[in-house]
Amino acid sequence: SNNKKINVSITRCDSWENVRKNKEEFTIKNDGITPMETYSTGTFVINAKLVCREETKTVKLIVDTGAIQNLISSKVLNSFTNLNSSGNTFMLSGTFVEPGKSTNSKGYIFDSLETEGFISKNIMFQEIYRDNCGYTESGEVVDGVIGMDVLRNKPFKFSPGDKTLTFFDSSKNFPKENKIQLNKKNIPFRLESKIKFNDNINTNVVFDTGAMESYLPYKKFCKINNLETHVIQKYKNISIHYALIKDFQFINQKIDFIPI
Repeated sequence: SNNKKINVSITRCDSWENVRKNKEEFTIKNDGITPMETYSTGTFVINAKLVCREETKTVKLIVDTGAIQNLISSKVLNSFTNLNSSGNTFMLSGTFVEPGKSTNSKGYIFDSLETEGFISKNIMFQEIYRDNCGYTESGEVVDGVIGMDVLRNKPFKFSPGDKTLTFFDSSKNFPKENKIQLNKKNIPFRLESKIKFNDNINTNVVFDTGAMESYLPYKKFCKINNLETHVIQKYKNISIHYALIKDFQFINQKIDFIPI
């Protein structure tokens, strides 16, 4: 017989969404503004103090609306002498799975994460099995990620132009010209809305501040007429299409020449 016996080990993982419902205490400091630095890929990073029991470490974290969980490197975790395990095991996203390492990792509860603009208490981080998450443009080590577990707590403005992350006490205080209508079915762990192309094509989009690129499904891509500099890159049996979209409507504004 050509049949082969394969042993497969499956570890039950917890759901971050279920574990972290209304767990943290979030407070806005000062004017709610936290400065950001540019990450090596063009996205953005904040400086923060991570506190566990009586120990405090300074960390740099990617601001990632495309992530649910908060992530921290093994190196930072190992620098604490008395960690507080949450008792949970979570799956790691493909981006953070290391060759030869488990696809699951544990969660750890910290007393607080503090920046210039906010304090998040009773916050959980999930381990990623690496020493760092890359570097800032200036060459400084980045230690992890904050995701929607933190960002969902208050209305916030992510502003690459002036490199700030700003939280507001309520939506009433949020600048009207910057408001985005989101799909409330997926909040608080997914920021989803619609954009409209000039040839009357609408598509749902997910806002991911941890990504530098913009993507569209191929069928939608092919329907858009206002494309420029269309390039096709072939790799084995896969074709990747790149182009500039001349313009589309977003937040009641016309946005010009977006690479996709």
